[in-house]
Amino acid sequence: MKNNLPENFLSFSLGWLPASALERYVAAMEKMPSPVSVRYNPAKAACKGMEEPDFIIKGPVKWASYGFYLEERPLFVSDPLFHGGLYYVQDASSMFLEEAFGAIEKKLGTGSLGEMKIRVLDLCASPGGKSTQLLSLLGRESMLVANEAIGGRTSALAENIARWGADNVVVTNNDAADFKRLGPFFDIILVDAPCSGEGMFRKSTEAVSGWSVENVKLCAERQKRILGDIWGALAPGGFLIYSTCTYNELENDANLEWLLSLGAEPVGPADPERLYRMGVLPTPGGGLQFLPGLVEGEGQYFAVVRKTEDRASSPSEAQVRRSRRRMSDSRAIGASCKAYSEDFPEYELILHDTFLKGYRKSMASEMLLVASQLKTVTSGLLVAQIKGKDFIPHADLALSAFMADKLHGENSGLPDKYFKTVDIDRKTALKFLSREPFMLENAPSGHLMLLYKGCAIGFVKNLGSRVNNLHPVARRIRNTALV
Repeated sequence: MKNNLPENFLSFSLGWLPASALERYVAAMEKMPSPVSVRYNPAKAACKGMEEPDFIIKGPVKWASYGFYLEERPLFVSDPLFHGGLYYVQDASSMFLEEAFGAIEKKLGTGSLGEMKIRVLDLCASPGGKSTQLLSLLGRESMLVANEAIGGRTSALAENIARWGADNVVVTNNDAADFKRLGPFFDIILVDAPCSGEGMFRKSTEAVSGWSVENVKLCAERQKRILGDIWGALAPGGFLIYSTCTYNELENDANLEWLLSLGAEPVGPADPERLYRMGVLPTPGGGLQFLPGLVEGEGQYFAVVRKTEDRASSPSEAQVRRSRRRMSDSRAIGASCKAYSEDFPEYELILHDTFLKGYRKSMASEMLLVASQLKTVTSGLLVAQIKGKDFIPHADLALSAFMADKLHGENSGLPDKYFKTVDIDRKTALKFLSREPFMLENAPSGHLMLLYKGCAIGFVKNLGSRVNNLHPVARRIRNTALV
């Protein structure tokens, strides 16, 4: 080991760096601690907690509008605002997607992607950092498919998506090759590929001890397979964002070159000089590199390409007919939800078993098509559980951007026939989140939505003599010493 780095790592992976940049990187690895950063949720910007967070902000992340550095790392798990989806804890370098979108917007010359209706896939999405940033950059009429191939990682992804509050998402659990069923469906695909993790050396001793040239080569081949498998799901003229948290040529520029050979053209940054002034480095092969010592963040590489080929294969007619039948069946089921439709006019309501789900009418067909073709973990908005005549609001409804609009937007207000709201303090919020017993004195009876600093964190049913906690058991704070 040299400077706590694997032997041969500097020459193998960072030999392309200018000497001055290499010196600054080594110094950062020896002396500089990892910065702490969060990214706010603009869908919940009107919450009081946005102005009164439970931590001290140090300054902004230059390449992410909603990203901020913190003075020190708090215990996020004990912050109710974190559980309410007001912010996401993410390394600053990983917040590069705003710059990638800027490059695409410049190439298209049509203004903001947030004003367009597009289909986006985050292929390797768990635990959800980049998916939640994508949701903040996209308009609500666009659809995101957040996929994770490893089944054991999908629950964390689904929970983080639920906290963020978006309803224009389908969370799936599929291999890259499975997306061929959809044909050239997506306008943008993000492949944040599994890699050797060189950019995480400052945070992870496992990444350091597990590094070897052989592992780098294995990762590069796996990345190439993933890119090859997903390429057919990208529409002609669509964009692929490729990223890793590593530095070496095999996993980065060599795979970018291979992508170009598939029928793609490179897409450069919207304002390269601005990026360079912020410390982001251009790589020899045309990518962009975030490097500790040059930026206040960990290691991250990304590149954007555009699919130029005009050949397009589509799902078979039989598949299309089956998907249409499924959608027709779902709409028929939705007819039983008329009692609630006037209160959720933006949604097509569908009853799955006893659970009422909402799909935005503008994209319901597309979301149900994806759900019919892929192994789906969750989709749309979980509104409530219907038991007889009882409407039991679901935890995800409290966390939703829809509910944030009802609480703080211009068209505020949801009929109180479903539930009322009650403001609570931090101690009560933590008892709720850990599912510890608590009482709500002077609160109305029935279903209540709990607000901490204006941020909804969940539902209870107040019976007067006791409170039934509707916070999902799987999401509870397990360390009761924090309460």
